[in-house]
Amino acid sequence: MTLRLMRHGEPDWGLVAGEPWRGAANDLAPLTSRGQEQAREAADLLRADPPALVLSSPMTRALQTAAIIAGTLSVELQVELDLREWLPDESYQWTSVSEVVSAYDEMLLNDGVRPDDSCRWEPLASVRSRATNVLEKYASDGTSVLVVCHEVLIHALTGEQRTEHGAMRTLQLGQRSSNDR
Repeated sequence: MTLRLMRHGEPDWGLVAGEPWRGAANDLAPLTSRGQEQAREAADLLRADPPALVLSSPMTRALQTAAIIAGTLSVELQVELDLREWLPDESYQWTSVSEVVSAYDEMLLNDGVRPDDSCRWEPLASVRSRATNVLEKYASDGTSVLVVCHEVLIHALTGEQRTEHGAMRTLQLGQRSSNDR
């Protein structure tokens, strides 16, 4: 079965009381106006061949993107926890963007495999496993599905490291992907 994977629209990392959002609070960041426009543009592209179902990560930026698309196309929206973002620290102890960037760079340098027990970032195999388990539930009935999620999750499933905000890739379950747009 072919699925369409979409990275959420551009998020507004913003400030809370003058401070950047810290740690897991980043997952509450909504879309910028450009991110909302990216979601509407995606819905317009999907009109000719709409999905029967939109699956979303529970993170606000993905859920808001998915809600715009599902609402515009009048299709069902389902939230799946295991489509969440990659964890730069499985203990949820990160506090700064620089820590996340450092963990991400280390993850890429090690091809997604923890080099030792001192690393706390989520291995790509774990991201791939949890996402695949979700997607296989929906793929079995042949329903056309759009999955709104995150760059690292798309990387784990397709091998493609970079996916722009609002961009889509296709995934043949059991295979690696190709660009969709």
